[in-house]
Amino acid sequence: MGDYYLRAIPGQKDEETMKKLISIKHLTEGMFLAAEVVVEEKDGEQFRFLQAKDAVGTGGSAKRARLTGKMDEKIESSGGLLVSSSGLVDRLRETGLSMVTIDTDKGADLPEDVKPLTDPNRKPPPEGRLVHFDEEIERATEIRNETADTLKSALDDMAEGKGVDVA
Repeated sequence: MGDYYLRAIPGQKDEETMKKLISIKHLTEGMFLAAEVVVEEKDGEQFRFLQAKDAVGTGGSAKRARLTGKMDEKIESSGGLLVSSSGLVDRLRETGLSMVTIDTDKGADLPEDVKPLTDPNRKPPPEGRLVHFDEEIERATEIRNETADTLKSALDDMAEGKGVDVA
């Protein structure tokens, strides 16, 4: 089963602008990550952090991407960040993001074999939601089926006396 998170972001003002919500697993060098800068002050000192726009997190990590130098100015002026290395992709994954928004007008697009999650001709989901309920149910069903297959395989291996690979 592949990860099929791809769609036009609801509320896009310009039909020509292609912002897509994708699985972070598909984020690669050359893509443009839609992001903004968040400034926090602690003990009289300002700290700047990268915050991906229209992103979805797993909630499993408290790590954030701290910005140094003039990165914050570049991000604020361009509306995001061009992903320049696989190391940057790894650091973004460590922040707990599961889905991010890319702008294909400013960077690379996804490979042709990635199936769209939402029909671009469909009415956008309700305010405050990134996907339609039926799409969420479809994805949850896929995850449930994959989990059931994995558990069945593990139990079959245990019944045959084989070791269980937990990796």
